[in-house]
Amino acid sequence: LAATAPGRALLPGVRCPVRRAPRPPAPGRAPRVFVAAAASRPDPPPLPAPATRAPTFRPSPDPLASSRPLVLLCGWLNCRPRDLDKYATAWRELGHDTLATCPGLGPLLWPPLADRAAERLETAALAALAGRPNAAVIAHVFSNGGFYAAGAVLGREREREREERENKGEGSRSPSPSSLNLSARLAGLAFDSCPARLDPDLAARGVTAALLGEAAGTKGRRGALVGAMRPALGALLASPSSPLGRRVEGAWGAWAALAAGLPPGLPRLFLYSEADALIPAAEVEGWAGRVVGGGGGGAGGGGAPSPAAAAAVTMRRFPGSPHCEHLRSDPAGYRAALAGLAREVEGFSGRERGEPAAAA
Repeated sequence: LAATAPGRALLPGVRCPVRRAPRPPAPGRAPRVFVAAAASRPDPPPLPAPATRAPTFRPSPDPLASSRPLVLLCGWLNCRPRDLDKYATAWRELGHDTLATCPGLGPLLWPPLADRAAERLETAALAALAGRPNAAVIAHVFSNGGFYAAGAVLGREREREREERENKGEGSRSPSPSSLNLSARLAGLAFDSCPARLDPDLAARGVTAALLGEAAGTKGRRGALVGAMRPALGALLASPSSPLGRRVEGAWGAWAALAAGLPPGLPRLFLYSEADALIPAAEVEGWAGRVVGGGGGGAGGGGAPSPAAAAAVTMRRFPGSPHCEHLRSDPAGYRAALAGLAREVEGFSGRERGEPAAAA
């Protein structure tokens, strides 16, 4: 092989590889030496903070919308703004401007994030209400996630009122100019697929549905996640010092206090179904009768409803409809229920202002 010239065939179809000697350096020039230095990698950029969805304002094309109550849409846990668009459209067609917020898992599990989300919602609502003659609000909450998000705003108001009473005396209850003061602005309430007392199983199914972006249930991978989360969430709910337990109890307390102070005739609409896999229909009916219908009491019990309060409550059941899917299951029935609430709110607001009732 050594005697064979480079490139000459040794056997048919086989060639000897050509290996050239390295070229000597030019006279007077030192050979270049390449050192493979360890490349120092720059520090990776910090992970971005979790995106927070700002409340979305949707004006109605109706020129009289500014004279009607603003509709505050508090969506279900981890919903997206586009999920609430169809509800905003239904209200805008009725001549109401809307402000929609999408609660996340973070505020539910960590109180500082809940305070920040409530403050952001208050700021957006105050901006949307600026310049309105009556500055009233219809709160439309979805599932327990929206119920807790609105409850966080109500809880902040209760805390501010307590501080003002301590600083100025019991006789002063004037709200801060930077406060939404939702309880004083309410002209109507709509509860879609809520509320229900949170137990470990309901909490696990709700968080699993929010994480996966799927309907609540226990089939397939959802069942495995529900089973894994149930013990941990049960421990958090049972602990009086856990953020989740304090958040849940604070929301229920704020809603119960609100119900105790609302005018008996304030319109209240419940939209629910016996086919809801997350919120039992009996829970919705029981809470409507004990707290909202009765106008007082705690989350676990209360007095009998007054005639005016009972007349102001509308229970709209959607047979066979899944959780938070009533508008999709029965578009005409759902829109009719919202239109009925809007008419009742208009009549209630007129009575509160001392206006004569409209002829039938």
